[in-house]
Amino acid sequence: MFHYLSKILVIILVACFILVILANIFAWQSIMLPLAVFTVLVFSFLAWQRLDFALYVLLSELVLGGAGGRWLSVDFFSIRIIFLGILFLIWLYRVLRKKIDLSPILKSKFSKPLLILALFFPIFWGLIGWTQGWPGKYILSDANGFLFYGLFFILITVLPKRINARYLVKIYLISIAAAAGILTVLYFLAVFKVANIWFLKQLFLGRMFYGGKIGIMPDSALRLFTGNGIFVVIGILIFASLVLVKKKLSRKTRNLILLAILFCHLAIVASYTRGFWVGIIGAAIFLLFFLPWKSRGKLLAGAITLFIISEIIFQGFFELSFFNFFFNRLATSVSVQADPVSLGGRLSQVRVLGGAILRHPFWGIGFGAYFSDYRTIQDVADPYSFELGYLDMTVKFGIIGFAFWGLIILGIFAKGLKLLWFKFDLARGDRALILGFLSGLVSLLIVGGTSPFLMSAFGITHIILTIYILE
Repeated sequence: MFHYLSKILVIILVACFILVILANIFAWQSIMLPLAVFTVLVFSFLAWQRLDFALYVLLSELVLGGAGGRWLSVDFFSIRIIFLGILFLIWLYRVLRKKIDLSPILKSKFSKPLLILALFFPIFWGLIGWTQGWPGKYILSDANGFLFYGLFFILITVLPKRINARYLVKIYLISIAAAAGILTVLYFLAVFKVANIWFLKQLFLGRMFYGGKIGIMPDSALRLFTGNGIFVVIGILIFASLVLVKKKLSRKTRNLILLAILFCHLAIVASYTRGFWVGIIGAAIFLLFFLPWKSRGKLLAGAITLFIISEIIFQGFFELSFFNFFFNRLATSVSVQADPVSLGGRLSQVRVLGGAILRHPFWGIGFGAYFSDYRTIQDVADPYSFELGYLDMTVKFGIIGFAFWGLIILGIFAKGLKLLWFKFDLARGDRALILGFLSGLVSLLIVGGTSPFLMSAFGITHIILTIYILE
């Protein structure tokens, strides 16, 4: 009975999500607050009944719901943080009632470092930010992202079995494929002028707070880049790893994965984002090292096929050469005039962030740090104004904090490579997942150099999922 009730609650939450989208499209602001309260109550009941189902819902919302989780549009209300808080409270209650086994946490070598990231970092660097006089809402914005490191403890205790991990991965990949499909469909609706690109900008950025850049570029190409696009980059690498490494796939499953790869590729093309391409290329090189020669040939053949599809699309709709566009973007030969938002903004950040690091090199200047003087319009500055991820992190928690975080990342790769190289009985399915998630992490680390993803719930969630898969 409770199993069916939990499924009904999940369906209700999906209906709420769809209703929110309609409310944002038609500007039904009056129902936002009641809908927010109802959604939180339903999620709370679901988490009480099935903590694992609630985890799946949170993960899906993270992938599909955009940056910040404020798609309910109630001031600075973040439904994602409310969901996370509910999960932590119910999990802690069950831990205190001894209904959850903590032995997986005690066995993991990542537990202590992640506890420091989830608790010490927000408290210590939040206090430093407070003493520096940064606005409280900006300090909380940075701290909220780091709370997602605590998800590891819930995942490893609530979903301790291999079958649980596989189901979680399935939810993750289905959500990514859905996000890629939605972005692709919307992009082509805009290309065919069925949907207005400026309305999509207002909907995703102005009403649902997805984050990103949407509009028409100076070369007349449309751009549809939303904050959750990083999951599409990660997803295409995991899908590719599954196809190339896991041999025993049914024809139906293989075709669905290939379709997901196509949608992911088209969504990445629609994003018009250089960092995504550089991240995928770097991760593909990493992936090539662990593939047999035959699979390497398939990977290269697949990449060429996708490039040809992209060339046809660009020539047909924009009268532009995708190959020229692609290689110019990679070579950073695009002028500030051709890409005024991305390139111009980042160039101006180097001076501001570099100066802040030189003034406070060791401990940084705390969470919530922002600088309005590099922008033309002062009121758009916030903690995520800066897209140079590694400089941003060093500004906020200094060389010491950044080095600690970097050692954890190195530990993840050490653990993963040890399994790939020395665990000779590793099943093909497990090898495919490990390679896919590590490749996704490589792309995230590359993209994070020119984006704020590493400080956000997006990047942190994939880091946590990678550790969970390895453990």
